[in-house]
Amino acid sequence: MAAPDGPRRPPRLSAGAGHWSTTVVRAGALRPRLVGQDGIDVDDLLVSVADKVWKGKRVTDLEALLVDRLAEVTGRERWSVFLDLDDILDRLAADADRWLAFQATHPVRH
Repeated sequence: MAAPDGPRRPPRLSAGAGHWSTTVVRAGALRPRLVGQDGIDVDDLLVSVADKVWKGKRVTDLEALLVDRLAEVTGRERWSVFLDLDDILDRLAADADRWLAFQATHPVRH
């Protein structure tokens, strides 16, 4: 939705308000910038992939970046890392409807 004076901006996450941990704020801030950026560590990529997969979404570019980083830090062949990661993500994504239904029965209070 656009405001009269231009596009509406999403709210900023702030750890200072006491509602969000620094890790959550950092992951939320990084998520839109992950693909195509150098120097992003494996932890940030795992958080971003997990955030998509538990909802049943597979993001090829993001997963490819994670495969590259995992192959780099483990010394394994890229194809081997891809096969293992793909199997794991398939199993997680397959349960997405059950996870989302569970979450819907436990709404977060603001």
